[in-house]
Amino acid sequence: MRKIITIILVFTALAVYQNVHAEETSCQACHAKLNGRLSEPVTQWKNSVHHQAGISCTNCHGGDPAARSESSAHNEKTGWIGKPGPIKSVRICGNCHGNELFMKKFDPNARTDQLKNYLTSNHGINIMFKKDGKGATCVSCHGAHDVLKAMNPQSHVYPTRVVETCAKCHADKKLMAKYGISGNEVSEYKKSVHAKALYEGHDLFAPTCNDCHGNHGAVPPKAASIEDVCGLCHALDQKLFNESPHKAWKESGLRGCMECHGNHAILKPTDAMLAPGKGICLKCHETGEKALKTMNTMYSTLTGLKRKMENTKKLVDTASEKGMPMDDALLILQEARNSYIKSHTAIHKFNAAYVQQTAQGAFKEVIKAQKIAHARIAEIKKRRAFFYWFGAVIILLILLLSIKIRIMVKKKKRLP
Repeated sequence: MRKIITIILVFTALAVYQNVHAEETSCQACHAKLNGRLSEPVTQWKNSVHHQAGISCTNCHGGDPAARSESSAHNEKTGWIGKPGPIKSVRICGNCHGNELFMKKFDPNARTDQLKNYLTSNHGINIMFKKDGKGATCVSCHGAHDVLKAMNPQSHVYPTRVVETCAKCHADKKLMAKYGISGNEVSEYKKSVHAKALYEGHDLFAPTCNDCHGNHGAVPPKAASIEDVCGLCHALDQKLFNESPHKAWKESGLRGCMECHGNHAILKPTDAMLAPGKGICLKCHETGEKALKTMNTMYSTLTGLKRKMENTKKLVDTASEKGMPMDDALLILQEARNSYIKSHTAIHKFNAAYVQQTAQGAFKEVIKAQKIAHARIAEIKKRRAFFYWFGAVIILLILLLSIKIRIMVKKKKRLP
């Protein structure tokens, strides 16, 4: 029986070996024997999505995959292209990725508009129309031979790797200077609240370069669309902004969200942005304007609410540390915290009365939590007082009993 199993395994292994080598092209066989960068394409390609889909070297480079010599394999008569230049590489990728019938064999929901979108991007315009040669192509972002699915953590376009992929060009100040771009965008983004959410909070939905600029159709968001781009995530902020006195900002040539928050180095908003004498509103408004009175009122409302929440939390913690159950108060404080966040969002309407109205709910919740905390602390004091009185009575009884015993002992000694 063992011999039969061994024979079956040997024949199976031989069949697999023959099948693998039957599919191996002369490209793979030759390049696998070379050193360094000339052998890397084979290793990278074998792990790629193209290998899984049966796309081989000749699909992109042309040539004869069955040739036995380099001259035959690299013969232009067999369609040998060699290393495609920027324009050719885009067209080669577009031949497959723009073919709907072909792409749907691998994924019924596959997008086939990448090339169309790319031609509208700054990258595509520089490469395909201006013949610049310096713009990003498909290969620049996805890799040449190591192309992986976008949601593979090792992919060049996976959310946590997109920034570094863009940085290959956009962190090069010398290159960016040719296009009137500072080259500081990547370093600024890494300081932002978005980057913190992505890298420290591991939030894959946190925005990176392509979320704001697009991917295949990448362009800088124009002034008229910045708040719409931000509004994809911050929908309520955008709605309130559109209802605010700033809705006519376009007429003043202002840039929406960017005016207060910046673009790449977006920091976590704080109450200090509304602080009297140094708030962000002073960028545009002068002392004495009604707008600054609105700013001051909103600042007072928010900071007052924050102080009240912090003081109440201390009371709740004090009661909890002393053994009182405070889950109900903590739950109410969480509701107040949610209302406090809504109050911050309400700022975007730039209406002091609206912010106060929104904050009112948080104030009511905080007062409820305060009453519970005060009641529990009063209960602690009441219990302590009872304990002290009860202890005092016990001690008094012990003293009286001790005196009584002494008296009885003395009387007993006097008896004959």
